[in-house]
Amino acid sequence: GEENNDERILEHLSDMVASHNTLIFLAGDIEEKLAEQFKKGGAQVHQFRAASVRPTFNVFTLTDALGRRDKKKLWVEFRKAIESEGGDDSFFSYVTSMLFWQVKIMLLAAASADAAEAGMKPFPFQKAKQSLKNYSLDELKNFSSKLVALVHDSRRGIHDLETALEQFILTV
Repeated sequence: GEENNDERILEHLSDMVASHNTLIFLAGDIEEKLAEQFKKGGAQVHQFRAASVRPTFNVFTLTDALGRRDKKKLWVEFRKAIESEGGDDSFFSYVTSMLFWQVKIMLLAAASADAAEAGMKPFPFQKAKQSLKNYSLDELKNFSSKLVALVHDSRRGIHDLETALEQFILTV
């Protein structure tokens, strides 16, 4: 339990302070008594509290909405994901790659008689097959090309990936 951890930490307190290293403890609320012991031992104590816990982003809400061709749901979930995760280039690259993956498995399902032939598990294969009714093969091939180009063009400075990805989503 937490008390046992506190005891183990206190057992090594003098060694930790003497090491002159910066120590970081990831924990919930640190007991004030423990923090005081560190201060008495000569350590500087800085506590940082998380402002709030962000909800976990589930990328499959986006891929499922793309499969269903639910543009509104896709866009709303995209905006929620940005609010939840923040929007840096790695996040937008990840979302783009997952949307590309969805298009890719739909194209693979279209070209395969069954999950085994496609090299897929039965459940995602069936979902991909079902999603095919919402698109033509030409649309899917076009989406595939566009998604690949989005990332490459953003790296070359042609456009901002967030804006380009959002524009793509709004054309679904």
